[in-house]
Amino acid sequence: MFLRARAVDIFYQYGSIDGLSFELIQKATEGIYTCLTNDQYPLVNIKAANAFNCILRHKNAQQLVKPLLSNILTVYLQLLEKYDL
Repeated sequence: MFLRARAVDIFYQYGSIDGLSFELIQKATEGIYTCLTNDQYPLVNIKAANAFNCILRHKNAQQLVKPLLSNILTVYLQLLEKYDL
């Protein structure tokens, strides 16, 4: 749990760097999405929600996230409601 939380936290801090390869953005988007939607620990879910803000600054990630947007918004709303964020 702590490794996943730290991984998405690091991407939140440094993921907005320009010049990242498409493969890295794709892997990061998939990993953050998995942590947001499938992880059982709230700490990981909340940190992944924060990291999505950073990942969406990349145009390639925006294209990858479009089909998943309804699921992402549902999870965001559940987190907001459950943890009063």
